[in-house]
Amino acid sequence: QIQDDRIMSLYYKEPHLWIGYHIHGLEKVNVTNGETERFNSKTHATIESDSISAIAQVSDQLIGFTTFGGGFYTVSERSGKVRKYQNRSEDPDGLTPDKLFSLYKARDSKVYIGGIAGLNAYSHIDNEVSAIKAEDDESRFIETTQVLAIREDASGNLWLGSQNTGLILWRDGDRRNGLNVF
Repeated sequence: QIQDDRIMSLYYKEPHLWIGYHIHGLEKVNVTNGETERFNSKTHATIESDSISAIAQVSDQLIGFTTFGGGFYTVSERSGKVRKYQNRSEDPDGLTPDKLFSLYKARDSKVYIGGIAGLNAYSHIDNEVSAIKAEDDESRFIETTQVLAIREDASGNLWLGSQNTGLILWRDGDRRNGLNVF
């Protein structure tokens, strides 16, 4: 039985369905035998927000999830260990504010995180999250755009759906001249 009718995100990797709830955190359900494991602020002290906005596989053994207000987290599929990545004011190149909406793993294994103040990149190799910064004034809007959705086309370009800038095509990760607003 699921915890709540307000489901914000889903991810499936056999035999588990990962469910992101509006206010009850993350739940891992084994669809074969019904066993569940919960990841929320009551079961894991490192989780600071139970509003799960997106879930995705970020490496072979890590599931990533974004929260609205608590940052970005990874959970080990083997051990269940949760790791937190949050905005720190002393690190201007780190994760933008902790209100995050979207998560996408591109074909080249880069993981992108969209939030209330721009786009971020997660590296499971370096174990860090960094804000994607514009390299010229014309592209500076990417640092303040609310990125709600992220998808990739066959050419490796990212399409960003935003609340305040519309549809953005980020051509092959080129931050200087690759941003087109539609």
